[in-house]
Amino acid sequence: MCKVEIIHDDDEANVYVATSRDLKGLVVEAETLDELEKEVRDLVPELLTLNLPKLHAKAGTHVSFFQPPVAV
Repeated sequence: MCKVEIIHDDDEANVYVATSRDLKGLVVEAETLDELEKEVRDLVPELLTLNLPKLHAKAGTHVSFFQPPVAV
């Protein structure tokens, strides 16, 4: 499973940014969460191929999205 962190960069560009510690090279931005999820899902197979064999043992097709809590 690859965990993908989503950050809403509201102050500067008003976009969502996705990154992952599990998948080297994943940095995606989009205007909506739906667009972001689609772009990430399209890119994951290619990045898995590029990161093999390092990820071979833990790689799968499941992608988990999460947003860290925002301090108020």
